[in-house]
Amino acid sequence: MCGVPQGSILGPLLFLIFINDIANCTNNLLFYLFADDTSVFIMGEKNQNLFDNMNCELPNLSNWFNANFLSLNPNKSNYIIFTDPRNKLPDDPNLNIYLSTLIPQVADYERC
Repeated sequence: MCGVPQGSILGPLLFLIFINDIANCTNNLLFYLFADDTSVFIMGEKNQNLFDNMNCELPNLSNWFNANFLSLNPNKSNYIIFTDPRNKLPDDPNLNIYLSTLIPQVADYERC
């Protein structure tokens, strides 16, 4: 119904123009865009605050997707925590997208 044919010359350029303003949906997240892959980062001192802040920001991201007629596939989304091993993680480290869908954590096998 809409869009450009897959493999077209204009497809990648139009997608980049289309998704370029995703960083404007929030002031607290850092975005790294590469082709059709997006990484979102949040930084802070306390892990519990990070989860609380990220769960407050995910609806903004979800609203951006809805406003742009895009969808985030929760089955292809994961999160990882980069922290000092002495920093305690929350008892229930959940991130939720679309109000009820949990984003799974990637196992951190490299942690010492």
